[in-house]
Amino acid sequence: MKLDIINLLRCPSCDEADPEGKYELVGDYNQEKIFDGHITCRNGHSWQVRDEILRFHKESHPEVLYDKLEIDENRVNMLPDGLDEQYKRRFREGMLKFVEGLDEDIYAVTGLVVPFVKALGATDKLFLLFSENEDELRLAQEVVAKNRVYDNFFFVRHKGFALSPLTNITRISLFGEDEADTKLALAEEGNGDILASFGNLKMVRYSLKQ
Repeated sequence: MKLDIINLLRCPSCDEADPEGKYELVGDYNQEKIFDGHITCRNGHSWQVRDEILRFHKESHPEVLYDKLEIDENRVNMLPDGLDEQYKRRFREGMLKFVEGLDEDIYAVTGLVVPFVKALGATDKLFLLFSENEDELRLAQEVVAKNRVYDNFFFVRHKGFALSPLTNITRISLFGEDEADTKLALAEEGNGDILASFGNLKMVRYSLKQ
């Protein structure tokens, strides 16, 4: 996790982010990145970084480093609720159409991050991936590593976005309930761009950013 990216995030416990980079670091880090360890905000809330995943889902004592667990791919959602395996190809096509339309330099993403990074492939953009499912984040890490774009992705274990209000990063919600600037959703009909169809359901892109 790059240190300049950490300064784009707010502490989940005090809803504050320090734009001057006052997070205290302990563990394995250098001038650019922290690999394993903890970050502590100026109000004393401490959060673990393990294998470059920032674990914002619960506070952690700086002297405790949790074990790395094996990935359980069965706990990772590859399709949104409401779709089954017969629609996989059409879903991939819709997701690919979505990522081809991304034209900004940096994005924050929640929801189904694994099929997103699989569709994305090579990229020169930056992405902050948020998920409360650590298996999902670590599987996404494997995908972007195979695509040789690992340095373009940052992983935060947290439900929803944890962005500083000082940032203007575009937020993407992939089939989730998070408030976002751009959303993908399944709907029988909608006012957005239709990217794919699955029987009575459609993959719809809603752009809400003003």
